[in-house]
Amino acid sequence: MTEGFYRLARALGVKGPPPRGEMLLPVGSARLRINMSEAEKGRPGKLLLECAIAREALHQDQALRACALRNMSTALTRWVYLNQRQTIVLRASVPVPSHRDLSWSVPLAATAATLMAREAATEGATVAQDAGGLPSTPYDPTGTLPELATMLATAPWEPTPKTLRSYSEELHSLSLSQSQHGLCAEFPFPHFSQSEGTNLNGLVVTPDVATLRLAVHVTHPLAGPGILVVTTVPVHHEKAAMAARILNELNRVESKRSVKTISAGAWCLEPRAKRFAHVSFWPAARVDQSMIPDLLGREESRIRWGHRILKSIGEHGANG
Repeated sequence: MTEGFYRLARALGVKGPPPRGEMLLPVGSARLRINMSEAEKGRPGKLLLECAIAREALHQDQALRACALRNMSTALTRWVYLNQRQTIVLRASVPVPSHRDLSWSVPLAATAATLMAREAATEGATVAQDAGGLPSTPYDPTGTLPELATMLATAPWEPTPKTLRSYSEELHSLSLSQSQHGLCAEFPFPHFSQSEGTNLNGLVVTPDVATLRLAVHVTHPLAGPGILVVTTVPVHHEKAAMAARILNELNRVESKRSVKTISAGAWCLEPRAKRFAHVSFWPAARVDQSMIPDLLGREESRIRWGHRILKSIGEHGANG
């Protein structure tokens, strides 16, 4: 794991002695903080990336709305409001199960850092204003990881119908459909109780399936061409403010505590179906066909994780 941290430091152009567990990457006049946790007791190590965006965001619901709006179109990062600190941060985390995974985890973490820098530069001041807070620091998009930024503009690989078909082989889905634009799989999402519809503390669970959609030939305004992955669960909340609190809690907990799931992308409200969803965008410059089965498998794990967390929230309530 330490070797992975050294590799990431070199990929991001960090000069001087190798860092020990944490590095601060200049992003204009801001700082992108990257922490490393070592693997232990069968749990994988993890790289956690964070960039402070806004401070003194005193009005929780206003700050949550500002985050929720951006989380619908983020790429490998997520906007999170930290209530106790009254701040907004950008976060992403990448697990490193073993040394053999460094070949994909380090480039992915470097790409997430690049996109985090871009989002901070282009959206930071506006998010702080929308949240009713103050910018943590001025952002400068120029000179931010230029080599990686150039690489993101290229698309060295495109999936074929045959490779798309192969992605579904390890999924435990109820049904699956495929087209030239991607694939869609359905997964069981057990009820929280024996009733046909469950309403727990305003959290509404409908008797339906969770869906996983992968779309190819998509272009993101900051990340360039790539693959869009949307995972939707049949859950929503009666009140928009509480829905924003719950989604923010999913984003906070997953990026901070979960070590088995790649915390790239964000939980948000699916605008058409009005259901909770997780959205991520994977730049084509950082994707090859060997990664996709594992990526989809992790999304299947995220559905189970989301079911467990949301069931707990429904039973005990959410304080935001």
